Amino acid sequence: MRWVAIGGLSLSPTIGMAQAADSTHLADSSRLTKPTSAASTTGPGTRGKHRNGFLALPIIYYRPETKLAFGGAGIYYFRPRNSLPETRASRIRAGLIYTTANQIIAKIQPQIFLEDEKYFVSGDVSYFKFPDKFYGIGNDTPTAAEEDFIPQVFRFRAGFEYQFLPRIFGGILYNFYNHRILEYTEGGQLIDGTI
Repeated sequence: MRWVAIGGLSLSPTIGMAQAADSTHLADSSRLTKPTSAASTTGPGTRGKHRNGFLALPIIYYRPETKLAFGGAGIYYFRPRNSLPETRASRIRAGLIYTTANQIIAKIQPQIFLEDEKYFVSGDVSYFKFPDKFYGIGNDTPTAAEEDFIPQVFRFRAGFEYQFLPRIFGGILYNFYNHRILEYTEGGQLIDGTI
């Protein structure tokens, strides 16, 4: 079993596209930039509506490696109450796929802007169990060398960033990765540990 944990600092320049409150404001360029003075941030109409939405899509496909696969993916997007109209929407993406070859992929990925993009919180929680085949190393491996194995991967990533200059974020990122092989082919190259 292999455990990997990575931590560090990150500086990430962000080039963001301002988002209009709705399509009727696209021609009004004054709504596409953040106000520059304190006086312009007060008064009626300067804060955006609390807008939420959800989009879900079914997934179904067939491939020889996976057989029949089905599941779904979705995204929930929102802006916190009292946020400025040009504040980027926060979102939480999720997906789940199961195949008739007993494969699983599950994922949740939040990306959340707080206090008019002053803070950015992100994450990724993923789980994969994907039975696979190993044929050896190189281009000339025989089909008879085929080995079945089942890897399992769990990943957790969490980030917190602060916008200390316009479009420049800095913060911390924690990354945990666990990869192990659950089942091997008896007598194969993977189980004897030579690879």
